[in-house]
Amino acid sequence: MVQAAPINEYLEVRSVVRTFVLICSLGLFVLASGASATQRPYVLEAERYHKLLMDMPFELLELTVSEAADLSETTSDGQPRAAAIIDGVTGCASAGCRFLKDELQWRETRTRLEAWNEAYPDSEAAQIALATLYYELGWFYRGTGPWKTVSQQNRDRYKQFVELSREKLEALPEESRNNPAWFGSLLSIGVSQNWDVATFDTIYDEGIEKFPDYLPLYFSKAQNVDPRWGGSMEGFIQYVDRASTYARPYFGDQLYARLIWSGPSSSLFRKNLVDWPRMRKGFNEMIAAHPHPWNINHFARFACMARDSKTLVRLLERIDEKPTFEAWYNDPMVYLNCQTFAMQSQT
Repeated sequence: MVQAAPINEYLEVRSVVRTFVLICSLGLFVLASGASATQRPYVLEAERYHKLLMDMPFELLELTVSEAADLSETTSDGQPRAAAIIDGVTGCASAGCRFLKDELQWRETRTRLEAWNEAYPDSEAAQIALATLYYELGWFYRGTGPWKTVSQQNRDRYKQFVELSREKLEALPEESRNNPAWFGSLLSIGVSQNWDVATFDTIYDEGIEKFPDYLPLYFSKAQNVDPRWGGSMEGFIQYVDRASTYARPYFGDQLYARLIWSGPSSSLFRKNLVDWPRMRKGFNEMIAAHPHPWNINHFARFACMARDSKTLVRLLERIDEKPTFEAWYNDPMVYLNCQTFAMQSQT
């Protein structure tokens, strides 16, 4: 008779096999997704709006803009559709979009935006989009890598087009300030040009007073105080607390979660500056309203960072070993390490 292996040895072997199978699955996942630049739903939906600009009658685009004026209309991950439309039709290079790959495609986009303005000369969205295009074109030349990696020629192009975009936005009719996208675009320029606090906050304060439920305004201000853009950890977390309290009637605690997510989150967790119960509450509200895998996977990663095994186990069950790779820093081992932590917490 063959002697049975001890149960703990059996469990160890099973764990190794499980890990091997998962690594193979993740490897196949990476190969399958390699052709796609991103799984981020906001960017994918923005790209669809760009195709709408390029391929469909402007009447349909105007109808889409009109529907998205209700800021409760969101993308599948909970971002305002109004922002995704403007970002999409202007190329959203600043957000890491890569669907406009060369100067010819940028010129073709500008031609279509000019034609949209001619067809609908009173369209605030068309006017704002054409002005914003130059900001995004600047980011196309700059790229999203470190400043030191940008050539002098592309630095000059970046500065030139960002400034041109500012001039065009500020020259638009006063009625443009009735559109949240005008504030969103101008504040993005403010971050890029490193405006002084008084100048930036004048636009920001007016924007959130008129449109307190427009997420991009809060993201821009958070970026403005982010230590990666010259701010400080303490200033960032103070802003997050202040803004999420101000906007709680519109977002609950979701804004707290989103702003930490958008910021230097790893450093904030290491320095114990995150109110995890509040962030967890915000994420629970978020995935209840917008249960997209993008949100669930990021929530799980943050739960792992917070060493909240109970929440992590619950979320991994929903992920069901089909992770959204980008949420885990594009690194299978990050996912595996968090999964191991969750498994060990149950023994």
